[in-house]
Amino acid sequence: MDIPEVHGFELITIVAGVVQFIKEQFGLEGKSAQQAALGVGVVVFGYWSAMQAGVIPEGVGLWANIVIRTVGYALAAPGLFKLVKHELLPAVAC
Repeated sequence: MDIPEVHGFELITIVAGVVQFIKEQFGLEGKSAQQAALGVGVVVFGYWSAMQAGVIPEGVGLWANIVIRTVGYALAAPGLFKLVKHELLPAVAC
């Protein structure tokens, strides 16, 4: 069974979008936002590291991959939109 390889940039995009979505939904700022970023990052990059090391059984890895990508992309899409609209564009607008 081939498990699609996940790349670091893909995970960074998922983490950034999911964290922004969480921040917007729960009104997180400061330390709370940092803690959300840490929690999401630990889960996603921990999974990725375990997959790279081969310590996750193939069947579990396939389903974990599907769930993380599905949930991650579903939450990342609106989160990335809000990140660009509310934080990046105002930062570069003169």
